[in-house]
Amino acid sequence: MKHTYTLSGMTCESCQEKVTKALQSVEGVSSVSVDREAKQASAEMSIHISQSVFNKALSKVGPYYLSNEMMVMDGRSMARPKRPLKDFLPIIVITAVIIVFTTLMVLFVDQGFEFGMRMFMGGFFAIFGAFKMFNLRKFADAYQTYDVVAKRFRFYAYLYPFLEIALAFLYFADIGGIYRDIFTLILMSVSTIGVVQKLCQREEIPCACLGMVFKLPMTWVTLVEDVLMAAEALIMILIAL
Repeated sequence: MKHTYTLSGMTCESCQEKVTKALQSVEGVSSVSVDREAKQASAEMSIHISQSVFNKALSKVGPYYLSNEMMVMDGRSMARPKRPLKDFLPIIVITAVIIVFTTLMVLFVDQGFEFGMRMFMGGFFAIFGAFKMFNLRKFADAYQTYDVVAKRFRFYAYLYPFLEIALAFLYFADIGGIYRDIFTLILMSVSTIGVVQKLCQREEIPCACLGMVFKLPMTWVTLVEDVLMAAEALIMILIAL
């Protein structure tokens, strides 16, 4: 069986060599072909090897990611099924934890709607920022592939998790007021631009929202998160006016 994938993250011939060696290192692969210009990688195997296994091997050498798997068998091309819900389980669980935390805080502290929004936003930035900081280099590598600012200034990719942690503190401590909310609105709006661009290009790449601890594909879920946080910041601004 020959499997062909869309390949993202390659920028040079050195990348092509790294990807080829990483895919060849996976047990069960008989041959590998990588085309940097076409952004494709093909692997021949006697038994099917999961796309996630290949992506795990690739994550060890760089921000490379396989998607849109096509299988060729008996001269016929067959698309692999869409990603199952379980691929998004980490982000579903984490979001549920933030919601439960916010609900408990509102019930026990009883400070009203604005307090609840601050707790939700603080929890969001604290957890998501912490995951990004778990491996800063890998996060920066992945974030640079789609964020409009990080593409031009790599230091911003390293700075971004610290900005989220700082925002978490400001929301929990209720410091900064409308200026904090304006900054959050700008930050999340800028982040949304890169996500929209990639989704419009239909190029599936790893989402760096949880760092690179979990291999999550960038989908509309990523967009909803960024838009949600921007919308909450906007609501906080309107409340303050």
